[in-house]
Amino acid sequence: MNEQKTAREKKNKARQARRNCAQHRKEEWQQYQSACRDVEQRCLATEAAYEQCLQDEEAERQRQDRDAVRAPASRNLEPEFMEVAGLRVFTMPYANVYALVEEMAAIENPTRDQQ
Repeated sequence: MNEQKTAREKKNKARQARRNCAQHRKEEWQQYQSACRDVEQRCLATEAAYEQCLQDEEAERQRQDRDAVRAPASRNLEPEFMEVAGLRVFTMPYANVYALVEEMAAIENPTRDQQ
């Protein structure tokens, strides 16, 4: 009787040890998968940031190229014409036209003098 009880307890302890070991392996595997997902998300975020940086650099290069093309075409006015009749005059003719168009668009019902 005592031998059977000891054998049964030993068998139950071995079974519980196998369960504990299996549970431990399962938890370790879940932690490993979670860590892999975290690393993958960080890699994706880093790649996205790098792509955004490349796009920003390309946009800046295009802007510089566009400005370089426009620079020789612009003709600056003399500095003494910066203010005429109390109105600010821009240094580039196109900027003056644009400012005038914007000002006219802001007036809902222009009078004859404003037109």
